[in-house]
Amino acid sequence: MARAGRLLLLLALAAGPAATAAAAERPALARVDLPQGGTLPELAAAGLPVFGGVYADAAGVEYALAIGMPSALAAAAASAGAGAPVLLDSDAAAAARAGGYWVASPGHGGRAAVEERHAAALRTAVVLNDGLRLVLRGGRAANRAAALGLELERLGDATPQPARAAPAAAMLSGFAAAVPSLQPLVLDAPRVAALKRILGLVKLDALLAAHAPLVGRAPVTRNGKTFSLTTRHTKSGASIEAAVDYAKAALVAAGLSKVGTQSWRDSRLIAGRNVFGDIAGRAGDGRTLLLTAHLDSRPETNAVGADDNASGVAALLVAARVLARVPLNATVRFVLFTGEEQGMLGSYYYAEALAEAGGQLPFAVLNLDMIAYSTPDGDPGMDLNTRRPSDGAAQHKADTALAQAFIAVVAAVGLRGPEGITPIIRPDGERASDHSRFWDIGIPGLLISEDWYTDDNPNYHTRGDAFDTLNQKYWLANTRAVTVVAAALAGLA
Repeated sequence: MARAGRLLLLLALAAGPAATAAAAERPALARVDLPQGGTLPELAAAGLPVFGGVYADAAGVEYALAIGMPSALAAAAASAGAGAPVLLDSDAAAAARAGGYWVASPGHGGRAAVEERHAAALRTAVVLNDGLRLVLRGGRAANRAAALGLELERLGDATPQPARAAPAAAMLSGFAAAVPSLQPLVLDAPRVAALKRILGLVKLDALLAAHAPLVGRAPVTRNGKTFSLTTRHTKSGASIEAAVDYAKAALVAAGLSKVGTQSWRDSRLIAGRNVFGDIAGRAGDGRTLLLTAHLDSRPETNAVGADDNASGVAALLVAARVLARVPLNATVRFVLFTGEEQGMLGSYYYAEALAEAGGQLPFAVLNLDMIAYSTPDGDPGMDLNTRRPSDGAAQHKADTALAQAFIAVVAAVGLRGPEGITPIIRPDGERASDHSRFWDIGIPGLLISEDWYTDDNPNYHTRGDAFDTLNQKYWLANTRAVTVVAAALAGLA
């Protein structure tokens, strides 16, 4: 079923018998401010159909976005002790037919203020401007926002929740009944020694070699034609397809099993392919760790995206080659997405298929997005972004445990510090990358990135995001960290 059709079905189910009693009402989009100390799962438990995560406006007020009949929204918000719903758009069904609702922000995590030029360019489609982000109505507005360089997240599109019983609730941003948990992390002397040996296998020359074809420093081949990439934009045709082919071949060469691609197509006439492959675990218990990154870049032309996100892709390709030689208990699955720059589309379709397949979900996801920029004299910070406490106590706790395990491994192998990296837990609910699609189906996860708070890349989403701006020492340390943490989480067999 098309996305708009699924959302329309959800809206009809959400209306239920109340539609007869209150024929004048139509499903609407509303903002609902969280009560002091309140959480998103509590709002959902009260019957509020929330989408996305928790957002905070320029004044720091946390709120959720909900779609439903206004009277039902008001009753559910009152039951949860939340603020009265503020209606943003009175016809959510019409919005669904036009391409749905989108959250657009000028920077990572909504930390940058909305620029007047952005608000002006999109003014006819803006239903909310909270000072840090815009909520837009319609797919055309989303396309304009992408062209302006804004980060995008689609609402009314959350992947199904296996833990939920109600058909309507299955389309809501979800809260799994049982959050997957980590197995106890053992860092005794023999295991630390083994992890240090793995660390030593991650070499700079391999990282640079994996990166070179992605940024036009080495040729790629597509349908028998050899050329150099100047962009990996999802809509670039042969260029992004060549990048996908390159990544797939690299996973095969690394020795992974079940290597393949997943094709997807969005209602905005955007299509792409995701690439995946497994390192099979020895334990045979079905436990899987996801390592992910997005393959596409922005802007549309002459955009090699050396940091965003060729740096993360190259790191995963190197990690795959190294970890394929290490006996591990859990399966490690590598997934590279397209369509991230258009609203995390590739990861939406991948997570949707994962959830709808049923069975055991992966126990964690580590998502790499921009890991190679750091000023030479700056602190080598590495952000570990988790959900907010208001996203749910269990959800926040699971992400935090994952981040703490990451830091413990990095410290144990001697990577933590000025000569390595300084991991920083950021409980900010950052949703502007592919990990958030897995949060929405109940999987704990981290967005792993360079320090976006104090050392942000000035070349972000510009043609200036080039190879010569990268900090190779810092990038190598980040790649080593992810590789050894993945080995520790999967468990050395």
